[in-house]
Amino acid sequence: MALRLPWVLLAAAASAYRLEVPFWTDDAGFCEPLPGLAPHNHRPSGLTPLTVFEGTTLVFKYSRYHDVWEHATAESLAACDFDTATMLADTSQGGGCTNDANLSCIRAASGFEWHSMDKVGQHFFSCSVHDHCPNGQRLEVTVLAKTAPVPTHPMQVVVPQWTDDAGYCKPIPGLAPTVHRPSGLRPITLLTGQSLLFRYSQHHDVWAHPTLEALQNCDYDSAVQLAGRSDGGGCADDLDQACLAASDGFALTPTQDEMYLSCGVHDHCQNGQRLVVTVLPAPCPHDEMTDGDGAADADEQQRRNSAILMIEGLAAANAVLLMLVSGVLVLLCCVLRAVRSTHLGQARHGGGGAIPSFNRLDFEMQPGAPKPEAV
Repeated sequence: MALRLPWVLLAAAASAYRLEVPFWTDDAGFCEPLPGLAPHNHRPSGLTPLTVFEGTTLVFKYSRYHDVWEHATAESLAACDFDTATMLADTSQGGGCTNDANLSCIRAASGFEWHSMDKVGQHFFSCSVHDHCPNGQRLEVTVLAKTAPVPTHPMQVVVPQWTDDAGYCKPIPGLAPTVHRPSGLRPITLLTGQSLLFRYSQHHDVWAHPTLEALQNCDYDSAVQLAGRSDGGGCADDLDQACLAASDGFALTPTQDEMYLSCGVHDHCQNGQRLVVTVLPAPCPHDEMTDGDGAADADEQQRRNSAILMIEGLAAANAVLLMLVSGVLVLLCCVLRAVRSTHLGQARHGGGGAIPSFNRLDFEMQPGAPKPEAV
């Protein structure tokens, strides 16, 4: 199964990492009425599940029309059964904004924080207000231990809702009613070797812009089309979710560290069908995700300390040995000089046999001595 939020797994290793839950409201998702469902059911499967490491803080930002409850089991969440659920935050704790459509207020709100420390396992959240839970305001979160290995990333990451009909579904003040994601899709971070999978109907395509500015301005003068309308799976309409889910779609393997993608059909780019993709180096397969408190870090640090002590010990021993050798050489030099001086003195005063000097200057200064041959 393809993972739809890979950036969560990449970034949540830090113990102080904060992750904002996107659109904690039942008015977000696919904005057109889905066949066989209530008009307000925009996310029939709930929010995209999240996987985080222990220590990550989830931030729920919402208006006074929502709250946060935790269910004991997945079955309780699916049934929206609040008999055994626990309220974590009431309608006043999401930031105090009076309207979901006031995105700037919600963006600036501090929100309700849920801390995952010592909560390894699965957790199930929903909103209890009116029919919000049945409408899709539900979320499953998996918390991994800090020392757990990095989860295996799928080689193919599905781009969620490649359409301009997804996002916040009610009118946003100051914007056209067709604008549902004024800031574009949530950015996606990939690992080297992963690819993106775009599944879309014949009403969309995929273009690449050279710069972030060109993407934000929906400037196609220097953009390049990567996939046409028929390349996303061939489905006739965005409403045919079953067709989209079963389609092969268009696969894109990024060739640069950052890519700026959009849909070039009509005003889809202006409506928010824009995406920034960042590619990071893949971690070593044997690397462990630890934060310094885990056993793996402790063992590694101990090995490093031992190696450092060994190197320092060898360096000290070498220094002592060098000093001893230097001392012996100096002493030997002094002895040789003393012996030579004694013999020279005897030779110059007629005492004993003459000893030839090995000093060039002494040799040249001796009266009547032949000149040395040129070497």
